[in-house]
Amino acid sequence: MRALTTKGVLPFAPTLQSLSAAFQTVSLENGPVILQLMSLLLETAKSAEIRQSEALPRQTILAFPTDDIAGLALLLKHKAYVDYGGGLAVKHAASSGSLKILGLLLDFHPTSNTILDVCIVVASSKLRSHIQWRVFKLLIKANDGMPATNMSLLLQRAVSEHPKKTLLPQFLRSRKVEILFRTMETALQKASRDLFVVLSDDLPLVTIHQVFRKAMDFSIVSERRHWIYEVLLQRQITETDMSNALLHSLLDNPEDLSVQKLLLLHGANVNHKKCKAFSIALQAKSLNAVRLLGQYIDSDKTASRAFNHARHADLDIDSRIQVY
Repeated sequence: MRALTTKGVLPFAPTLQSLSAAFQTVSLENGPVILQLMSLLLETAKSAEIRQSEALPRQTILAFPTDDIAGLALLLKHKAYVDYGGGLAVKHAASSGSLKILGLLLDFHPTSNTILDVCIVVASSKLRSHIQWRVFKLLIKANDGMPATNMSLLLQRAVSEHPKKTLLPQFLRSRKVEILFRTMETALQKASRDLFVVLSDDLPLVTIHQVFRKAMDFSIVSERRHWIYEVLLQRQITETDMSNALLHSLLDNPEDLSVQKLLLLHGANVNHKKCKAFSIALQAKSLNAVRLLGQYIDSDKTASRAFNHARHADLDIDSRIQVY
């Protein structure tokens, strides 16, 4: 302390304000002498906050090249706040892939919100997959383990914020995380096909049925709807649900036959609701849809109902002849 005061860095009876100003100046420099000065200032402050929390992210970055954690450990020893700046130091450590530095920071119990945020940051990082996986394991185990509810919320955020990234969802699924239904609702609208496959794999059948029905509630471009149905139809979708989806597709875009053909190939019934599919196609004057539906007439009763719809449809002569 004498060396500092004689150079005029501090008064003989320093206040926290003067200690803070001195610490801010000193902490911007590097080297072993700087660490000694920082230590002296922190000891003089008796670990009160003199901007050591503010210095924590910088000391974290300085530790990366050699994993020299002396500066970092000093700040943490003197109660630097690991959640400072939204857990910026923890984010730096995790996104760098430094497990040693990350482990040290996690020993000081960042909040659950910080850990959730850090997981999301790592999910979009350029770390190699196996390093990301190890980082996720450290983060999930922190503070005696992430509660199941938080892991479900983390999965929801991962799908919403990084809909093309699959590794974090795969990691969470490997830990049997419960998928909230609203996560699947988000996936219907935003997820890539690869991510959607990860999420839907091994979902309970009742949930698959709910997701399939929910897909009809959203305005989705045809190509996307096609692959969503394609993924879900690998499970046991009921004939009723497929037939309702067929009606929805005809109402939405009768000239786009790809979705309709997919549903018909998997068992959608053209006789559903008294051949309503024919009624919709005829009202839309979509001869292509009528032709497609006609290929799946499998009984005289269905043929009779379809013909009756055609008989009452508002069609010009040429179209009527083609339909008949």
